[in-house]
Amino acid sequence: MPIKRLTVRRRASEGGRVLPDVPAPAGLEAGSCGLVRALMAAIQHAGVPVGYDALMGLSGIAFMLTMPDGPTDLRTSDLTASRVLEGIRAVGLGANAQVFEAGSKPVADLVQGAVDAGRAVALLGWPNDGDDWSVITGYDPSRGIICGWPAHYRADSYLGAEPGGSAALLLQAGAEPTQQPQAVRQALAWALQQAPRVAETYEQWATSLEGEWGTDPEDPEMLRAVGAHEALCERLTDGRLSAARFLGHCVDMFSAVCSPWLAKAAQAYQAAAETLEARQPPVHDDRILQALVSPEWRQEWALTLQTVASHDAEAADCLRRFLKGDPLPAGGDGWVP
Repeated sequence: MPIKRLTVRRRASEGGRVLPDVPAPAGLEAGSCGLVRALMAAIQHAGVPVGYDALMGLSGIAFMLTMPDGPTDLRTSDLTASRVLEGIRAVGLGANAQVFEAGSKPVADLVQGAVDAGRAVALLGWPNDGDDWSVITGYDPSRGIICGWPAHYRADSYLGAEPGGSAALLLQAGAEPTQQPQAVRQALAWALQQAPRVAETYEQWATSLEGEWGTDPEDPEMLRAVGAHEALCERLTDGRLSAARFLGHCVDMFSAVCSPWLAKAAQAYQAAAETLEARQPPVHDDRILQALVSPEWRQEWALTLQTVASHDAEAADCLRRFLKGDPLPAGGDGWVP
């Protein structure tokens, strides 16, 4: 699809419209999740000052680990596997999701309706087909384009390209925000429900490392597998860092009787992230291709994933005790039998 680079100040031609003051995702203080970056821009433009970690936590993405077809195939979005819509509603905006069939007209119509109502759109798979998100800020029917910023686009200009994409998140005004403690409890209850699935996914990931990996660095299938593996590592690390910060911010919302469990869960998620960050070679390092070819390295990495999984399990147990209202034992470091 042809892509045009447009200046932020350039106005749409007659019949088109560009929303002013939509923040570029690259300028936000945010982590690596494209969906949350795009949503942050749209939500902040709607007048709700939500941060990255809060949205990661309330949407459940911070606590997820999804590998629908194994760690080398990530062709699904976070949208269907999380509580994104509930997270948006928790901050006081209505939201709905729409999935598109092939063809650009439904996307163009949706974007025009949203922009005319003064709302930016989070759109999956634009300007190129794929698994990343953009925030859409305008449309220009005379040139046959919609415009916006891909979530990881670093330039100070926005892009224009023909309408396309596979799914969208639309914001609506008028929802009553959920009381913060209630919203946190709902998100953590959901995270706890996902814990068995997360544990199974760690096992699936570790088992997949026992198989054969290609040895040809020019093989497109091998390169795709390595890229998908590293993207998964990056997303997991970013999620657990956000989980730790989100829970740390939530401690003061609750009574001193049970809130220490949140602090302990935050520590466990932080330990999971630090274990991932300590991997050698680091994520996306040029040496990772050679490392994944080595059975010895893959065996060591599988053991590391077991350690990360144990930190996640510890965090889930802390969340369970928090939601039950268990008091922390005397001394603070022991565990309730």
